[in-house]
Formats: sequence, C-alpha cells, structure tokens
Amino acid sequence: MNKVKILYVIIACLVAINVFQFVLYNMRHMLFTDAVPDEETALVIAKAVLSSAYGKHVLNQEPFAVTYICEGKYWYVCGNWPDDPNLVGGVASVNIRKSDGKILRLHHSL
Repeated sequence: MNKVKILYVIIACLVAINVFQFVLYNMRHMLFTDAVPDEETALVIAKAVLSSAYGKHVLNQEPFAVTYICEGKYWYVCGNWPDDPNLVGGVASVNIRKSDGKILRLHHSL
C-alpha cells in the first residue's frame, strides 16, 4: 500500500511542476506581449540606445522617423540628415522588437 501512496505523490508532484511551468510561461508571455506599445516609447528607447552607441551628437539628427514594420513586428527608428552641406557622415537607425524591446539591429549609414 505504501508503494501506491508514493506513486500518487510522485504523480501529484509531476502534475504540479507542469502546471507551474505552464503558468510561468503564460505570465512571461503576457508581460512581454507589448513592451514597446507606441511610437513615443520606441523613440525614447531609440534615443537612449543611439546616443549610448554613437554619442550624444547623434541626437542632432532629430526629428527621428518612427515606423512600425508589421511583418517583422518591430519599430524602425531612423534619424534625419541635416540640411547643412558641410556635414559629412550618415544617419543612425535602430530596429526595436515590439514584444520585448530587444534591439534587433543598430546601424549608422555612411
């Protein structure tokens, strides 16, 4: 009879572990479904990432263009080239995944 009780306890533990894993997975999915919900949030993240990577002078490329790419489910944020003909270089851009805010691509054109 003890073996049957031990078997029930083991089965109950396995079921509890599976339920716990299922709940954790779904909570994580719910928390990170829309980490970057709008253009304003994408712009704040992009400015922080771009200025950290390329220096604060990259903020001179304002206004930044913010576009949501539906197929890839990410925000594309790109600087604008100033109208000064004496300037050399390119513009900075970043792709930010909407679901969790991961930086997918960081680029500076020449």
